[in-house]
Amino acid sequence: MRNRRRLILSDDGAENFWPSFTDLISTVAMILFVLVLLAYIQNLISGKNLDAVKAELSAAMLRLRSSQQEIASSEKKLKVLAAEIEAGQTQLKLSRAQVDQQQTVISDSTHGTHFSRMASARGSPVSWKSCAIRSMPQPCMPIHWFDGGSS
Repeated sequence: MRNRRRLILSDDGAENFWPSFTDLISTVAMILFVLVLLAYIQNLISGKNLDAVKAELSAAMLRLRSSQQEIASSEKKLKVLAAEIEAGQTQLKLSRAQVDQQQTVISDSTHGTHFSRMASARGSPVSWKSCAIRSMPQPCMPIHWFDGGSS
């Protein structure tokens, strides 16, 4: 028994490093576990945010496509309207030219220019015909009436 007491007493004096080592490793393992848990939770939150952003992006793409189609149809309408405006402007220029020509004819006839030209011709059928043709856009009598019926 004495030997046993000596062994027990002699073992008490030696330092045992295993309890401190296991405490250290378990603390490091718990810290790593907490960090991994936090990373997992952050990944879940980021995944949900990513899904929400993808849904918003999909909706934005749909709105963009519809806007592009609307712009394309508006451009087509604009081209048609531009062509109509150009045709209208051309028609307006032609109408203005006709109005100017008619105003010239009217002013000549009111001021007596037309009749004075005809009177100065002294009744010559050829000069009377040329005056009448210049003043009217379309002759109202057949040509053979003016040139003596030789046609």
